Amino acid sequence: MAKRTCSIDGCERIHSSRGWCRVHYKHWWLTGDPLGGNFQPADDAERFWSKVDRSGDCWMWTAGTWRSRGQGVYGQFVANSKKIVSHRFAYQLMHGPIPDGYQVDHRCHNTLCVNPAHLRLATNKENHENRSGATAISKSGIRGVSWNEKRRKWVASVGHHGKVWQQRFDTQQEAVAAVKAKRIELFSHNDADRA
Repeated sequence: MAKRTCSIDGCERIHSSRGWCRVHYKHWWLTGDPLGGNFQPADDAERFWSKVDRSGDCWMWTAGTWRSRGQGVYGQFVANSKKIVSHRFAYQLMHGPIPDGYQVDHRCHNTLCVNPAHLRLATNKENHENRSGATAISKSGIRGVSWNEKRRKWVASVGHHGKVWQQRFDTQQEAVAAVKAKRIELFSHNDADRA
């Protein structure tokens, strides 16, 4: 049985999809024309901003998303045939390239926000300093505060540069105040504690 070929005149490549070979299909997918003709798609910035709801303080990404394990839901955008996280694309549009070793931190803690005013460069450590709330495994529900059943005390802990500061307290309120004060002392990007 003969293999089907591309339906474009003069093309002898094997049929892949929509009656076209892979090359013509890709032209169609990228430009809307299997021949890659005169059709001019919107530039990446124009396409990007058309997928953003700017009605509130946080500018919300409204298109494709992906779930990062344990980190939340992030926007996803395709530019130059490559997938990129939407808040990183927004940052680059407004501020230029992201230097090696840096991440883009959401000051607002809203992972679908692409408002450049809410984004800043941060190292991995600085990005983790700017967390909101406790981890998913916290039993107290308060960041850096846990209950020590054996000693019957509340424990305040802060990790910084591979060392852990800890103190025990009689009340949860004392532990919360102490852990917040210690993070303010040690961290530079913990906006929630400073508010």
